[in-house]
Amino acid sequence: MADYTLQKWSDVEYRGITDYYCDRSVYAAGVEFLPDPFKRKYFSRVKYRLGGYYSDPYYKIKGERATKEYGISAGIGLPMLQSKSVVNVSAQYVNVSAQLPGQVDEKYLKFTVGLTFNETWFVKRKVR
Repeated sequence: MADYTLQKWSDVEYRGITDYYCDRSVYAAGVEFLPDPFKRKYFSRVKYRLGGYYSDPYYKIKGERATKEYGISAGIGLPMLQSKSVVNVSAQYVNVSAQLPGQVDEKYLKFTVGLTFNETWFVKRKVR
């Protein structure tokens, strides 16, 4: 799957000046692989994910784009036993590179753990 986002910041006015911002573009792509959801083996139902993105900033410093940013991510979705819920674990590497002298580059690694509930807790039951 691929995605392109355009954010129109160039028309934004700050203190009567429109030169502080520029249009922001984000290019992103990702894939998800599920070996075989109908098998009963645990690892056949684990979801494997991989993705990446590239982005320009929406702000300017001294009339020029300040940074460029890209990132890659990988993760897995682990189904819980005896349930339809999923534990999602991922890692993302992000690189923000400065385009002007005197700015600092950023490189960081982010880990995320999430829980998705796919249960039927709020079903209205009819008792006779």
